[in-house]
Amino acid sequence: MRFFTADQHWGHDNIRKYCNRSEFTDVHDMNQVMIERWNAVVGQDDTVYSLGDLCFPNHFPPASLRASLHGRIILIKGNHDKPRVLKHFEWCNTLNVEIGKYLCCLNHRPVYPKGMPDPYRDHDKNIDPDQFDFIISGHIHEKRYWTGKSFNCGVDLHDYFPYSESELLSILQTKERLGW
Repeated sequence: MRFFTADQHWGHDNIRKYCNRSEFTDVHDMNQVMIERWNAVVGQDDTVYSLGDLCFPNHFPPASLRASLHGRIILIKGNHDKPRVLKHFEWCNTLNVEIGKYLCCLNHRPVYPKGMPDPYRDHDKNIDPDQFDFIISGHIHEKRYWTGKSFNCGVDLHDYFPYSESELLSILQTKERLGW
């Protein structure tokens, strides 16, 4: 199976405040719960596309994190993913994949439709959204699910679980039926 997720920020204590992760008593509790939820759905033979901002290496060593997680992890580099993190994972800046019948771009930042204003100044201007059916992204945490054709698969909007491919496909099919 394949899974999609983003923005765990393992080892980043301040993310609890920035993204209202108040259900966690401390960063260690947050780390442990997210590892348990990842491993509850991801098997050893599964592939996980992590769309950036995986961990803060000074507070959660990437080698220890990698050893704790099930599955093959392909990291799409986020703005917080430093070389100390990247060397422990397969990684790239963007990746194109098919999810069902849809051609999707996996990218850390959302991609706005051409001509749409960027009120948050958080999108990737280097990707042409017209080349894809959907963009699967992260970066924006709990702010919104959709930005045009960009779907936010971050953990803050999914109870800290990765999305399975079938969950994501159902979401994309619904968005197509409703129009984008």
